[in-house]
Amino acid sequence: MKQLGFLIVFLGIVLMPFSAKAGLAVVKVNGMVCDFCAQSLEKVFMEEEGVEGLTVDLDTQEVTIGIEDGQSLSKEKIEELIVYSGYAFIGVTYKEGELPVKEQE
Repeated sequence: MKQLGFLIVFLGIVLMPFSAKAGLAVVKVNGMVCDFCAQSLEKVFMEEEGVEGLTVDLDTQEVTIGIEDGQSLSKEKIEELIVYSGYAFIGVTYKEGELPVKEQE
């Protein structure tokens, strides 16, 4: 039983970098060219449990996903949703913080 507990703790530590626990996921994406691209990604991601919002930067080809406290979003799930939306997934990094506030135009 002690070995099982050690295994669970070990796996938790090893797998932790592959999902975010509240905060931000910054995703590099290839193929986004217009505002419709941003809207399609927003529609897909906002249907996902645990996503509180996202911003799309077409110049840097980055999607920043806000993840709710107590929720997680794995690299695999993010990649699946990006590819489903018709774009190429390049990579993701997780960090603490909040989504930037969109400026009113």
